[in-house]
Amino acid sequence: MGLEERLQKLEDDRAIRDLKASYLRACDAKDPDSLRDTLLPIGAIPVAFDGFPTFTSRDDFVSVYAQMELCSRDFDIHHGANGIIRFEGDTQAAGSWSLYFHNINLEAKTLTQMGVEYDDVYVKRDGRWWIAVTRTKRKSCVIHSVENGEAKVVVMGEAPLRFRGGRQLKFSVEQLSDLEEIKQLKHCYFRSIDTGNEADLATVFTEDVTIDYRGGGYRARLQGRQNMMDFIGSAFNSDIVAQHQGHCRK
Repeated sequence: MGLEERLQKLEDDRAIRDLKASYLRACDAKDPDSLRDTLLPIGAIPVAFDGFPTFTSRDDFVSVYAQMELCSRDFDIHHGANGIIRFEGDTQAAGSWSLYFHNINLEAKTLTQMGVEYDDVYVKRDGRWWIAVTRTKRKSCVIHSVENGEAKVVVMGEAPLRFRGGRQLKFSVEQLSDLEEIKQLKHCYFRSIDTGNEADLATVFTEDVTIDYRGGGYRARLQGRQNMMDFIGSAFNSDIVAQHQGHCRK
């Protein structure tokens, strides 16, 4: 290996370590955008954390993370150490890390410490490194319950099968996926009207759809997909420009 190649390996090693540090710091800062920026943006992103559901996409993982962290009254510390980087080519590497995790949960009144092992895969795309796979295995756990200012050990040794630090998820992973599909469905509806794409528009309605549109001087009450398509076809044409922006969704 020549001097230039050795220098490149050192630079890549440093970049991967900074990437992992950015990931852990984003977790502690409760910063979903910075967390997302550490994960590979294309393709499936296997995220398999011991004691949590398995995720196969970056957005699903970040959505659940944001729900858990931003709506909770707790504080995390993720200290990664003993990092070993193994290069598997110029654009791929594997990494192993020891993690000290500490959590203060004001709502559940618990203090949690865990020893965790990370196994990651990193890939280089567009001149920078990304986390492509990340998995953890919990090695040890101590949980204190705090009452009247006194801490009592309630778990010592192995971690509970399902650990969320007392956090309650408002939605399950499946529900979050369904919510995203619904948002995309509504987006397709608006965009199909604005672009006059009747073929795509027809895909958003059920066969027996019920329509009740009310405007300033009109009301359209329709039953059935074909009646809806006929109404849209007569209401919009090449001489009309429309723009539908959906906001404030619930």
